[in-house]
Amino acid sequence: DNSGNNPSTFNNSGVFLKLAGSSTNSTVFSYVTFNNSGVVGVQRGSVSLQYGGNLSGSSSGPGVLQLAGGTWTLNGQETLQMVGSQLSGNSSFAGVLNWLGGSLPGGMFTVAASGTMNIMAGANSVTLDNCTLNNYGTVVWTSGAIANHSSTFNNYGEWDALSDAACFNDNNGNNVSTFNNSGTFKKLAGSSTNSTVFSVVTFNNGGIMAVESGTVSLQYGGTMSGSSTGPGVLQLAGGTWTLNGQETLQMVG
Repeated sequence: DNSGNNPSTFNNSGVFLKLAGSSTNSTVFSYVTFNNSGVVGVQRGSVSLQYGGNLSGSSSGPGVLQLAGGTWTLNGQETLQMVGSQLSGNSSFAGVLNWLGGSLPGGMFTVAASGTMNIMAGANSVTLDNCTLNNYGTVVWTSGAIANHSSTFNNYGEWDALSDAACFNDNNGNNVSTFNNSGTFKKLAGSSTNSTVFSVVTFNNGGIMAVESGTVSLQYGGTMSGSSTGPGVLQLAGGTWTLNGQETLQMVG
């Protein structure tokens, strides 16, 4: 009640239950830091966390546990919806993160082997700025562009591209990012041109590129030292490349 000055803190080491409500059916923590090392059970509606904190516990229920503002460190197993927050520091997350909006502005975020990140920004984009994203679990890129600069993507698990969205540099080509694939990158679906594009992003493949549908268009160079599968097209559409692998490639520019 002090316009954001002198915020309070809610520490949950037990069980927090959201059971009922009316109207929007949302329980809101505004200007309150929320730290969870217990269980947040959202049985109905949503719990909207708007000021940041640390989530290192778990969650249950069909409702939505939403990160709607602030800066968060995630080291738990919660199922989360991120709509307008920032992730910072070093996090290793073993839950499910539905990423609809917001950013990773620095630090290192790791999707653990049992974790899942769903990128689903629709017509909008999510942003990585000067950070490292490590995936040992599963990333499902359903919709939305991935804007980035000065960042590193390390895929050791499975990264599924299900749309025509682009991973692009948002700084006019300065501070180029790098995507390193040591696991499996899959292009599974899309519409329109059915092309997943990496624009002004160096792409290094030492794993498997599985292009099951459409095209993966790589436009800034890198190294190919792995393999590829599928009837789709793995396209080198720009930049300078070193080829030491067993990929099937289409070189157009």
